[in-house]
Amino acid sequence: MREIKFRGRRISDGKWMYGDLLHIVGGYVIYHGSQTESQLIEDRSNVAIELYMDEVSPVLPETVGQYTGLHDKDGKEIYEGDILNIDFKNEPMYVDYVKDGFMACRKGSLSDFLYTVAADSRIVGNIHDNPELLR
Repeated sequence: MREIKFRGRRISDGKWMYGDLLHIVGGYVIYHGSQTESQLIEDRSNVAIELYMDEVSPVLPETVGQYTGLHDKDGKEIYEGDILNIDFKNEPMYVDYVKDGFMACRKGSLSDFLYTVAADSRIVGNIHDNPELLR
């Protein structure tokens, strides 16, 4: 079972936030607070969740990317939207999710399933901070 988590750029200051993704009131929020203090109440038909402002961050929807469950050759977590240099490829590739799973993509076309190239790759940026790497 792989770890499910997301990242997104915080609206207030542009900092990257990592954690659970929540869709609230038409927006996106990353929950990065303590999950050990919560308690599931199963005997109620309606559930209310109290979110503390220091545990959540509203993020820009276009920057949200899911963790792939894979690491690059330096041990860094690979997220959707990351740009990779792959040892045996001639150009940078970006990580995207398609119907069959996460792919390493060239500009305008799919290439390899990410799990087949992750160990031979190094994260060099992402499509939000470094779009020029794909030109």
